[in-house]
Amino acid sequence: MTPQELMAETEILAALARGDENSEGVRERKGKPVDLDAYFATPPDVRIAFAMLKGVELVPEELELLKEISRLKKQAETAADENARTALRLKISELQAVYEMKMQTYRRKVLL
Repeated sequence: MTPQELMAETEILAALARGDENSEGVRERKGKPVDLDAYFATPPDVRIAFAMLKGVELVPEELELLKEISRLKKQAETAADENARTALRLKISELQAVYEMKMQTYRRKVLL
């Protein structure tokens, strides 16, 4: 068995041990083709970069931005005073603008 096959086998056995094969998400996708359109629409250099980041368990900056935006939104909902909510909304808007600029850069690469 190749190292890749051993790794795949280990992942499959771990998923089976966790009971992932019976999860609702797996049951919904079972027997349906995998949609790879978004994967192949992504430029190869970006796919390679993200694969490398995933391989060393690093998260892309865009995903970190989305996590931070989500965290700040929850914090804004529970903020005690209006000044704190306003400051949080401003920070959320700034992060959303940064995220959108980064995504526009990727979209331009896809269209080229």
